[in-house]
Amino acid sequence: MPKSQVKMQAVKDRIFHAAMELFEQKGYENTSVEEITKKAGVSKGTFFTHFTTKDAVFSAIGKIFVEYLQDIVETGLRENRTAQQILIESIHMAADWCMENKPYIRQVLSSGMYHPAMGSRSTTNRVAMTELLGRVLKEGQKQGEICSSLSVEVGSAVLTGTYFTIMYDWINEGCIWPLEDKLTDCVELLYRGLHP
Repeated sequence: MPKSQVKMQAVKDRIFHAAMELFEQKGYENTSVEEITKKAGVSKGTFFTHFTTKDAVFSAIGKIFVEYLQDIVETGLRENRTAQQILIESIHMAADWCMENKPYIRQVLSSGMYHPAMGSRSTTNRVAMTELLGRVLKEGQKQGEICSSLSVEVGSAVLTGTYFTIMYDWINEGCIWPLEDKLTDCVELLYRGLHP
C-alpha cells in the first residue's frame, strides 16, 4: 500500500476510534460530528472525506466484519474446503472479531441496530453476510454436502439470523459465556439439518 494510502487509512482509523469512544461515553444521539473531529484532531472536511455521515462511521464496524468474512469464504472456496469447514472457520473468526471489538459491537447493537438512520446500512451488511453464506451453501450443494432441496436463501438467512441473535444475547448478558462455543454449537446443529 502506498505511503499516502497508509496515512489516509490511519486518519480514517483515528476518526473511527474517536467516534466509537464518544458513542460509548455519550451515546450515538448525543455525539456530534464536531465532537468527533475535535477528539480525532481533524477538520470537518477531513471527516467528510472519509465518512459521508455520522451513521457511516457507526456502520463501518459491520463493513469491516463483512470484509473479513468475505476473505474467509473466498479463500475457503478457492482452496476447495468443505462448506462445514468454511462455516466453522467463519464462526471462529466471528467470535475472535467480536471479542476484539466488544465495546464497538456493544455500541452498534445497543444504539445503532435499531436506530432508524441505521436501517439501510445495517441491512446492507446483513445482506452481504447472507449472500456470502449463501455462496458457501450453494457450493456445498454442488459437492453433495448440503441437501439439494434446501433453499439457499432460507438457509443463509437462518445462519445470519442465528449469528446476530447469539451475538446480541452475548452482549446483553454481559459477555459472560463463551461466544465461540455457542456459535459453533448452533452452526453444527444447523449444519446437521442441512446435510443430506
